[in-house]
Amino acid sequence: MQALRNIVEDLAFQFRLKGSLFSRLSCVSLYYALYVAARAWGATQAVSRLRALGILGRLGFSRRPAVVRTADGLIFELDIYAACCLVKEILYDRTYEHDPAFRPQPGWTVLDVGGHQGIFTILASRLVGPRGRVIAVEAFPDNARRLRANIERNNAGNVHLVEAAAAEKEGRAELHVNILVSGGQSLIFDNADYRGTITVPLKTVDGILHVLGIAHVDLVKIDVEGAAQLVLDGAPGLLSSKPRLVMEIEGDQSQLPSMAARLRTAGYAVRAVGPILYASPP
Repeated sequence: MQALRNIVEDLAFQFRLKGSLFSRLSCVSLYYALYVAARAWGATQAVSRLRALGILGRLGFSRRPAVVRTADGLIFELDIYAACCLVKEILYDRTYEHDPAFRPQPGWTVLDVGGHQGIFTILASRLVGPRGRVIAVEAFPDNARRLRANIERNNAGNVHLVEAAAAEKEGRAELHVNILVSGGQSLIFDNADYRGTITVPLKTVDGILHVLGIAHVDLVKIDVEGAAQLVLDGAPGLLSSKPRLVMEIEGDQSQLPSMAARLRTAGYAVRAVGPILYASPP
C-alpha cells in the first residue's frame, strides 16, 4: 500500500509544477511501470530501481531538457528526470531540511558542494536574500551549464558558481560519468552504472573560500556521490569554524558510522535521517 501511495503522490505532484507536464508524467509513469515489472519478476527494490533508471537513461530522460516553474515563482531548466523527481525531493520533501535548523536563513552564507543543476542552490539563494550569499560547486560541465542558466533565469545575483570538483587537493582528476542519472557523476564510484571519464579541475573548499574572501560560512550542503570524505579533507579551516553540515552518504551505508565518528571528533553533534547526516555545531 505504501508503494501505491508513493506512485499516486509522485504523479499528483507533477500537476503542482508548470511546464513540460507531458514529459514529466511520461517519465514518472514509465519509471514506475518498469519498477513494478521488475519487482513482479522477483527483483529487490534496489535492483528494480536501477533497472528502471537504466532504461530511462538509455531512452535519454537524463539528457532531454525540461523547463519547470514552481508555485512560488522559481524557474528551472533541468533534465526531465531531475524535473519530475529531484524538484519534489529537494523543494517539497525537503531532503536536506528535515531538521529546520538547517533551512537557509536571511543573511546566511551557504556552500552547496555538488550543486548539480541548481535546485538547492536557487532555493538557498531565495532564502538567504540579498544580504546572503551562495557558493555552488559543480564539476560536470552539462550540469554546470544548466546551473548557470538557472542562476540567470532566477536573477540570483547572490550566487557564485565554481566549476570544479571539491577534493582534498588542487589539481585535476578523472570524473566517472554516470549513465543512469545526471546527478550521479563521481570521483570515487566506478561500476556498471558508469561509462567513461572526463578530466575535471580539483579545488579544495578552503582554497575556494580563500580566493572569494569568505571568512565565515553558516551552512554547508554536500552531495558528491561518495566523495564527502575528500571534501572534508580539503576543508580543515572551514571545519574549525563549525558551520552546520548536511550531507548525503551514497553507496555503502557502512560509511555512515565512520563519517559520523569523524564529525563528532571534530566537535559536532551528529544525527542521521536515512542516508542524510546532519552535523550541528556545539
